[in-house]
Amino acid sequence: MDQNPTKTVSNLKNMISVGAGFTRRQATLLLLVQVFCGLILVVDVTSELWFALRIPQGSFSPVHILFEVIATLIVAASAFLTFRHILVLQAKISDGDQKLDRLRHDFDEVLRGLFQKWRLSQSETDVALLTVRGLGIAEIANNRHTKQGTIKAQLSNIFRKAGVSSRPELLSLIMDELLDFKAAPNETY
Repeated sequence: MDQNPTKTVSNLKNMISVGAGFTRRQATLLLLVQVFCGLILVVDVTSELWFALRIPQGSFSPVHILFEVIATLIVAASAFLTFRHILVLQAKISDGDQKLDRLRHDFDEVLRGLFQKWRLSQSETDVALLTVRGLGIAEIANNRHTKQGTIKAQLSNIFRKAGVSSRPELLSLIMDELLDFKAAPNETY
C-alpha cells in the first residue's frame, strides 16, 4: 500500500479528535447547532415572558419558564465548552506544526551532515535523499531523468562511502544517527 507521507500528515491534522472520533469540521458544526438551539430557546423564553407580562391571566407557567431557562443555560454552557475545546485543539495543531517543522529541519541537518561526512557528490546526495524517502531504483531514475544503471552505480558508491552493503543497512545507519543510539556491544535485550 503506497501512502504519501505529506497526505498522511494532512489527514492527521484534519482528524484531530474532539471526542468520539469527531473531526474539527464536525466539532465546528456541533458548535453551530448548539448556538442555533440556544438562540431558539432564548427567543422562546423571551417571547413567553413578553406574552406573560402583557396577558397576565394567560396560561403562564413559572415552572415551564424555569425549565426553559435552565435548558438555555445548559446549551450555552455546552456551546462555550465546545468553542473552548476547538481553540485548544487549534493551539495543539499549531504546536504540532511547529514541532514538525523543527523535526524536519533537524532531520535534514543530520542527513546533510552525514552526506558531507561520507563525502557524497551532489548526484549521490540527491539519490541518497530519494532513497531515504523510500523511492525504488526505477522511480529515482525516472525522477532524475537518468538510467537505472546509473542509479545502481551511485547507490553502490553511497553504500561503500557509508560503510554499508544494502539499503536497509543505510537506513538503519541513518536512524541510529538520528536517534543517537549508542548501545553497549555486549548489551542484551
